[in-house]
Amino acid sequence: MKRFTGVSLQLRLINHLGVFGATALTSVFAVLFSVSITAFVLHLNEAPDYSMGLTLSVVIPTLLAPVFAYTTYQLVDRLNKQDRLLRTYAQEDALTGLFNRRYFTELAEKEIVRAKRYSLPVSMIMLDIDGFKNINDQHGHLVGDDVLRSIGKKLRETFRASDIVGRFGGDEFIILLPHTDEQQALESAQRIQDSLGEYAANGNSVDIHYETSLGVSTLQDAKQNFDELVRIADHNMYTAKRT
Repeated sequence: MKRFTGVSLQLRLINHLGVFGATALTSVFAVLFSVSITAFVLHLNEAPDYSMGLTLSVVIPTLLAPVFAYTTYQLVDRLNKQDRLLRTYAQEDALTGLFNRRYFTELAEKEIVRAKRYSLPVSMIMLDIDGFKNINDQHGHLVGDDVLRSIGKKLRETFRASDIVGRFGGDEFIILLPHTDEQQALESAQRIQDSLGEYAANGNSVDIHYETSLGVSTLQDAKQNFDELVRIADHNMYTAKRT
């Protein structure tokens, strides 16, 4: 949904000048505008003395404009911060900071369409923690949450900025790799699997060892879509888990 033009202008002023700077600039324009209008009206009416009118046209905006402008810009700034916060909540998984399933799907579908349009390779990796329930049962859900956070951090550090990394749900993670063929995706999957498997909680007082299963899928033809890549990667992941 597009913002109104006036609000967009106010946001640009705030972003460039800050609330105080935007207030000062608006107040100066208010005074200049007031003086211009007053002088024009006095001239049309052939007033014999401009001094009183011009004085009031300077004093009144100088007193009132900063108050109203500052209040308005503060409100717009707070609304903009809340808007950014809501956008973050709508896109990120609250626990790991990765993209949530809905937003990951949205980005991945666009990337797959682009890959098919320009005949570019694109691959997907699905990752699952084996026996994650045992971690929660033995060490508690807070430690289990920390394990998930540590995996999310490792995924962010390992993959490229152009890769799309998300939490698919529970203990499942998903990565879309643009410009990546099957062999490259397999190498990436092996690399991330080798980097995972151990987590030290509570200042190394609790050492948790775990295993992960990964599945890879690669776009093979234009008939495939996001759901098909997920299905194949998921199937390969559970095949790896069974073996």
